[in-house]
Formats: sequence, C-alpha cells, structure tokens
Amino acid sequence: MSNTIDINGGSIVDTDGNGSGADLTNISFANTNGVLIDSMAPVINSILIPNISHRVGDVVVATLNVNSDPEIYTIGSGSINGYPLNTLIKINNTTYTANFTITDGGLDVDAANSIITSATLTDSNGNVSSLYNSPIVQTGDAIYSNLPDINILSSPLTINENGGVSTLTANISGSLNNLWPDAINVGFSYSGTATATIDYSKSDSLTIAAGSNSNAIIITAIDDNFFESITEESIIIDIDTLSIGNEGSTNQQSVLMSDDELIPQVTLSVNNNSILENLGTTDISATLSNASYEDVVVNLGFSGTAQLAGIDANTPSSTITILAGDTSATANTAITAIDDNKNEGNEEIIIDITSVSGGNAVEQGVQQKIVSIIDDEVLNVTLSVSANSISETSGSSTITATLDKVSAVDVIVTLAYSSSHSSNGFSSINSITIPSGQLSSSVQLDAISDQQVESDEIITIDMVNVVGGGAQEGGVQQETIILVDDDTVNLSFTVDSNNIDENSGQVILTATLNQATYEDVVIDLLYTGTATNALDYTRFDAMTISSGQTSQTVTITAVVDNLADDGETIVVDIANITGGNAVSSGIQPQVIIIRNNAVIAQVISIPALGGIGIGVLSLLLGLFAMSNYKRIERKKD
Repeated sequence: MSNTIDINGGSIVDTDGNGSGADLTNISFANTNGVLIDSMAPVINSILIPNISHRVGDVVVATLNVNSDPEIYTIGSGSINGYPLNTLIKINNTTYTANFTITDGGLDVDAANSIITSATLTDSNGNVSSLYNSPIVQTGDAIYSNLPDINILSSPLTINENGGVSTLTANISGSLNNLWPDAINVGFSYSGTATATIDYSKSDSLTIAAGSNSNAIIITAIDDNFFESITEESIIIDIDTLSIGNEGSTNQQSVLMSDDELIPQVTLSVNNNSILENLGTTDISATLSNASYEDVVVNLGFSGTAQLAGIDANTPSSTITILAGDTSATANTAITAIDDNKNEGNEEIIIDITSVSGGNAVEQGVQQKIVSIIDDEVLNVTLSVSANSISETSGSSTITATLDKVSAVDVIVTLAYSSSHSSNGFSSINSITIPSGQLSSSVQLDAISDQQVESDEIITIDMVNVVGGGAQEGGVQQETIILVDDDTVNLSFTVDSNNIDENSGQVILTATLNQATYEDVVIDLLYTGTATNALDYTRFDAMTISSGQTSQTVTITAVVDNLADDGETIVVDIANITGGNAVSSGIQPQVIIIRNNAVIAQVISIPALGGIGIGVLSLLLGLFAMSNYKRIERKKD
C-alpha cells in the first residue's frame, strides 16, 4: 500500500484504488482518531456447475470458489454460456453460489465442450475482483439451450384396405444433436374421411425416449367388406400435444386407403316370375354385389300389359332402400294380382330400374324382370279339317281352330305339319289367329301337283302352341289329310316272237313302264289258247318290275309232246296290274303259235321215192307252211 493518502470526495483511496469504504467528509481528525483502509479485492478461483445435462427451463446453480474472506461479496458482473448470473449467496468464506436460467434460443453446448464463463465480485469496501473467464469443461454438463422441434412422417402414404400398414414416425430436430435429455410424449389427433376403429386401427401417442432421436407407431387398415367411396379414403394425422418442444414444420400427415371392394352393382330379382291371377304374389328385391358405406336407393318403374292401381294388380313400392352395410333389401309392398273374372289371357308386369342413388352404386347392365299374371279363365282350342282326303290336282282342305268360348284378346294357334314324303306336296299356313270376340278361324291347305308318280302323301297336322286369352290345347289335337296321287305310269307288253318250235322253243315276254315308279309293279298274267300249260309249254303267272326299274322279262318255253298237234296257240294277256300307280296302255293280247315237230318227222319218214318222192315231200312241206300261216293270220284277225 502507498503511504500517500488522498482524501477525495469524503473517502480515502490509495494509489492502487483501494478505498476506505468510509465517508470521511464530516470526519474531524485528531491525534487519537484512525481510519481502517481495506486494500484486498476478491479473488475468484473457479466456477463450476453440476456435471449433468441442463436444458431450457432449468435454473442452474453455479459454485464460485474464492480466496478466504470474511466479507460478503456481491456480483459485479457475470454470466455462464451467455445467461446472466444472479442471486449470489455466500456459503462460507471461500464458497458462493449463484444461479442462471436456461432460456430457449441460447447456445447449445455438448458434453465435454467448453462452457463460456464471465464474472467479477465486489466486496463491501468496493474492491472488485479481476474478471474470471476460464471455461467450464466437464464430461456430462451438456447444455440444451434450444427446445426440440417435433416432426412426423408416414410411410407409405397409400395403403390397401385389406390389412395395409403405414408407419408414423416422430423425430426430433433443432436441438443439441437433434436429441433431448428427457423423454418426450407426442400426442396425435386423427381426422379425414376414414373412421378410426372401423376403417383403421391407431395409437394416440408415442414417447421418444431420453437421448433418442425418434420413435414410431403403426396405422393398420381394417378390411370392412363394403365399399366406402369412389375415391380413396383419407387418414389425416396431426400432432395434438407435446410434453416438451414445439411442432416442427412437418406436423401433419395424410395417408390414403385404397378400397379393395369394387363399386357396388345392383341386380333385380323376384321370387316368382309368374303368379296366379287369383291373389298370386311376388316380392321384388334389389341386391348389391358388395355392401356400401351409405344407404343405396333403387328406384323402380313398371310397364307391361297388366294394369296396376287395383285393376290387374296392386301398386307395388316404387323404391327399395338397401341400408349402409347391407347387401340386399326387399320392396315394402310386393306385387299382388287381382282376379277380375275376365278372359283376357296372361298379362305381364315389366319391372325396370329407373335410377340408383347413394353409396356410388350403379345398375349392373340393364336389370329388368317380367312377372306374368296367369289368367285363371281357361279356354280350350280344338282342331278340325273339312276333308281328310284330297286329290293331288287342285285338292284343298280347310283347317279350323275353334274355341269353346270367346276370348277378350286374340288367340294365336301355332300348327306343325309333317309328311310321309321327304318333300311336301302341299302349301299351308303355320298359324291360325282367332280374333278377339270370335270363336273360330281357318286357314287352307292346298295340294300341289308335281307330275311325279308317288304313293299317297299322308299329312299330319298338330297343334304345337296356343298363345293369348289363357287359351290352351283341348287335349291332344291332331288331324290327318291324305293327298291322293293322280299321276300314273303306262305299262306296255311285247314278245320277241309269235312262233316257237315245239321242241323247246322259247319266247321272251317283256313288260315295260314308260318311267320308273316308287314301288314294285306286279303284273298278273292270263293265259288262254289251244295249248295246254305244262303239256305244251311252261310259263310264269306273274311278273314284277322292281321299284326304280322300267322293265322285266319272263320266258315261255314249248314242251315236246310227240303228238301231231301242229298249230296250237298260247294267248297271253294281262289279268291285273298292282303297285306304283301303273296302268295298261291299251295292251293287246299276245298270240304265240307252237310249230309241231312230230308232223315234220312223219313226212320225212316217207319211203324214198326217188325223184318223185322228193318232189312230193317238197310239195307237202310247202302246203303245211301255208296252212299254218293262214291259221295264224285268222287268229290275229
């Protein structure tokens, strides 16, 4: 200390700046008075903080170690890591504590790194310590001066409804090493078109463990077996609560769910396609290919020959509502027929879908159902013909369909024709229409002349269908018409010779048709004349010309009898012709003369007379030949 004392403004200050700390303005000095002068300033030896992690919001107590001094110090100035020190408390002559509060937005310091300090102390005499600015370096005293930002991310962003999974991850950013020394609880809120627990399962929160950067939860789609929307359903996830920190810029995620059900298609059905007129009934139902997320309304339209509103039937419901989640529904009011005691035939109610609304449902193609009301007034139809046998040439027969009572509507009778021939020899109409109010109607069957020799054609007429007025076939109705063929083939008859020798001479007899016919033609022969069968000749009593052939022959053979019966005759005629429409074409009997060999033999056996004998023999043979010739000519005449 200097020996020079300066009184300045009522205080004593030495040349080193140490003051007395006493106001000496009004002090009277006398020999007996003295002034204590403190020239020792505080000395800060170290500043420490707890060797642990510190975070925003913490009030950190720092320990200041000083040289031993009984005085009580105050903070002249001071900060740790930029945070001001305050509340200096003396623990003992060598130890003081002060605290600072970590606020958001400061400097992060990792563990084992330098923590900046700056501090001075002032004693009661105004002595100020030198500036202490040695850094604090400890292994575990990290300072988290910036609150964490919490961001969320889902992956994938589109999942299938049938068990699809998206992982929602919450992560830390903006803090020291993107970590935080305490566990952080993140709460979530959910919105979107999808419904939690119905369309998907979720977790409402997750916890990021102390010292961890992230954690994740799983969102799982639930297959609900019904159609939700034509577009994908959405799950929107927001950060709802944070135990620590702030929401980051990515604080919302949207996950889309692809519906695995197709757009519902509506089909229409009735439980009875035909109902009796006497209070018959049928339900009308609509069915979806798969359920929908909302009610589906199916609108119906009715048309057809039957009248509703209590005439032929009641008025059924015009709409069917299929509730959300259901796949089918039935109209509240079914179709019920009404018996009107009129003969009007079967009537129809045609049911159509006019429109579909709700649940994105659509009509599957064209849905239409027809309900027939069966008239219970029955009419019987019978069949008749005016002639059962007609000629092939211009023949005709009238076919008539007759009701047992009149109908209020036309009755159409469908006919079927069959023939015994491969090609029909007639023309006809295949249906008969009995007009309403009449009992019968007719059509005509006409024969067609074909110039073809054939058997009589048998035409069978059947009633195969009856439509209108509730009419029906009265039992089995069938009629037969015979078409008589008037075409013929002509038969001619010839022999190859009118003379045969008695000694096994032969004549060929030929029967010829002018055209082939459809069946065998049998010709019965008639024999007359002076010759005797079996004694003078052998013969055939009949000839057959086969179907498709035009001729046949038989042989007449003379028999030697050694009798002088020269000039016997065989007269062959046609007794009868059957089959194939064959007729005689003006056939004349054929005459055959048998020449007698016995006479000739006798003449030749006359004793030889020399030249005269030969002349006589020649004369006799000539006379015999002339005589036979004249007899044959007379017989022909």
